[in-house]
Amino acid sequence: MRRCAVAVAALLMTTTLSCTKSGHKGEDKKPYVVKQSPEPGLVAQFKDKKITEESLLERSGYLRDLVSEIEKVKIVMLYREAVNHLSKIEGDEKVALEFVAKEPKPSFEQSLTKYGIEVNPRIKVSFKTPAEGEPQGFSAQFMGEAWPAQGFKYNHASLYELENKYFDSRLKILNDLFTRRVIFSEAKDFGMPPENYIREKVLGGDITVTEKEVDEFIAKTIPAGDPVDENLRHRLEDILKENIRQAKMKAYAEKIFAQSPYEIYFSAPTRELSTTYELAPILGREEAPITVEVFAGFDCAECAEAVKYVEKLRVQNKYDVRLAFRHFFPEWKRESRMVAEASMCLKEQGDKVFWKFYDKFAESGKEPTEANINEVAGASGVDMDEFKVCFLNRKTKDEVAAHLDYAKHLGIRIQPTVVVEGKIFSGLDHLEDIQPLVEDEISKFGWKYKIKRFFHNLFN
Repeated sequence: MRRCAVAVAALLMTTTLSCTKSGHKGEDKKPYVVKQSPEPGLVAQFKDKKITEESLLERSGYLRDLVSEIEKVKIVMLYREAVNHLSKIEGDEKVALEFVAKEPKPSFEQSLTKYGIEVNPRIKVSFKTPAEGEPQGFSAQFMGEAWPAQGFKYNHASLYELENKYFDSRLKILNDLFTRRVIFSEAKDFGMPPENYIREKVLGGDITVTEKEVDEFIAKTIPAGDPVDENLRHRLEDILKENIRQAKMKAYAEKIFAQSPYEIYFSAPTRELSTTYELAPILGREEAPITVEVFAGFDCAECAEAVKYVEKLRVQNKYDVRLAFRHFFPEWKRESRMVAEASMCLKEQGDKVFWKFYDKFAESGKEPTEANINEVAGASGVDMDEFKVCFLNRKTKDEVAAHLDYAKHLGIRIQPTVVVEGKIFSGLDHLEDIQPLVEDEISKFGWKYKIKRFFHNLFN
């Protein structure tokens, strides 16, 4: 049975990967349909198998941890909002903020520190766990009134990411449960042990590969010139077989749920990050309706790759898209701060000057030393006298600090991070998903807009 469990686990991994990603390119066929729940607490159903939210949480400690972390972020964001609200009220009297929720672990104060929020001594915080029979769930009272006001947005990247993880994790568990049910049921109908059913009916026999296929896989996987001994070759052959195995299992799983998708009674997260573009250097048409905001540093190779990708996308959609740059780097990196301040000095001579400097600095591959900064700035055709007065006197240090504070306020943690229409793309893993998102947004514009764009592109 252990071999069966391993085989099923491999199947489940591939099933999840194929169906949790919201594909913009042609919209991948999902293994589920979203419906209204027919019963309280019910989250999914496949044929006669019903799954409740409670049973999902019982099955997965990871899901329970995500629920706790989501609640923790909401508590911290509500506290931050209370601090902002209190700052507008004169006086030094203490006020109460009561959460109907469990106190975050390891402590509330450590949770505030984790998300960069300072303790306000005027606010007395308490936590109350709902008693049996009382409405369960998260709520708060601030200064004797329900908090926050209706429509409050928990505008934080961590919450966006956690809610998406929670959605994906629930789908993974459901795929696990329902795919396992189908495999064991069909194996039983054929009178076969599950591991034999997988090998014969799903995989079509043992997986074999030719020497040529192994050679081609090695050529794609290992850099040219690197030695490949027999042990490495055997390991790569095993990886190739596993890739083929997973591809067949993925196709089998897709076939199962294409014929009979399961029902889920919860929707994908719709939370969006609200951003502004104050102080941000802009590249592109000022009136462009779509702004792609990149949080990046000058001395970060991945950041340069992200900016290059977005700039290519902008050039392809000049009428529709503009690029906004946000300085984001570890605050302890003196060199990163220095080149950021220098670039903002150049922004004072125009956004185009900033971008010319950015491009030249990225192309040079130079370290952000004072000498290199001056050299690249000089090669960018700027007013060097004006630049040096600004740079040497650190006149833009507050602007750079504002960029960093803004990123912290939004919960940005990874270089680079790209924000498009409220959607967050952290790192380089999902850059390719930005283009179909932009194309989808452009497709929503009306015919008058499209006529204007046609003539703009015709004469520009």
